[in-house]
Amino acid sequence: MPVNQHEIIGVLAQLAEEREIKVAVTESLKGAALVGAATFIGGILLGPLGLAAGGIAGGITAAASSKNSFRPVAKVILEDMSPKQQALLASRVHNILREFNVTDLVLLLPIIQGNARLGEAVMSALLGFIQSEMNLRLM
Repeated sequence: MPVNQHEIIGVLAQLAEEREIKVAVTESLKGAALVGAATFIGGILLGPLGLAAGGIAGGITAAASSKNSFRPVAKVILEDMSPKQQALLASRVHNILREFNVTDLVLLLPIIQGNARLGEAVMSALLGFIQSEMNLRLM
């Protein structure tokens, strides 16, 4: 059975889920600004002790606010990518699969998992796409 776009996207999502790859969906600059502001205010109000207290409070607040700011790549692939982005990603991976003569869906996942070079090439294409085309930062 020949490999099509939807099957490639499904396999990529499964591979990303198995490897537990996540992306940051908010900027870390926001957390840094929060810590900086809390440290500054603590320092103004309580002096040197306030710097420490403000830094701790800001750090805890930044960590709590960023709790849900990491998203599994599998969900990004299946839920956040537009059909156009999915098609582009699938096309890139399909070109890699052609180089390795992979043409059968039934064999696709086992071949990718069993062939280190192919697995690395596919994951590299996926992660490169996530970073360059979607401007997301990998965690």
